[in-house]
Formats: sequence, C-alpha cells, structure tokens
Amino acid sequence: MKNDISDALRKNDELPDIRNTIEEMILKSHLCNKAALTVDECALYTGMAKSYIYKLTHEGIIPHAKPNGKKIFFDRLELDQWLLGNKIKGDISDSDFIKKKAESLNKKASINYR
Repeated sequence: MKNDISDALRKNDELPDIRNTIEEMILKSHLCNKAALTVDECALYTGMAKSYIYKLTHEGIIPHAKPNGKKIFFDRLELDQWLLGNKIKGDISDSDFIKKKAESLNKKASINYR
C-alpha cells in the first residue's frame, strides 16, 4: 500500500514535466508553419538565448524586420537560410567517402576469407 502511494506521488510529480514537454513540442510544431516569428519564437526555434538574438539584431547580423519601428520579427525562411548559410564542406566528397568505405570493407572481407 505504501509503495502504491509513493508510486502515485512520483508519477504525479512527473506530470508537469510531461505536460511541459508536450506543450513545447506543440509550440515548436506550430512555429514550423508560421511565416513570421517574434523574438521569443525565434529563440525557441533556433535554440539561441533571447539576449543573443537581440545582440545579433542590434549588430545587423541576423535578418529581421521592424515594421512599426519597435517590435522585431523574423522571416522563418530567411532565418533558415541564415542558419545554414555558413556551410563548411567536409574534407572529402560523398563519392570519395563511399569509395574509401567500400575499399575498407573489401579489405576486411578478404582478410576474413583467408
């Protein structure tokens, strides 16, 4: 009986965490369908701190709009392009990687069959 009560209390303590997780997932899903994001939504969408986003807007680094001169908005598609804008290519191309991997597997296979 005592274990049942403690289990119930423990599960009850977990409910707010589960609820918060579900609410955050719903909000993030909603953000993917919005064209314009606020600073709060941008922070959630990018995982960056609000203060850092404000710094980036102040320095003109992140694309944004101030239609009424005060509130900041972000075009989600422009934000995606900006986030992925500084791509760094790997040392080898995909075809070279596949070729090297195949050679490695062939060497291992030939060693195992001897």
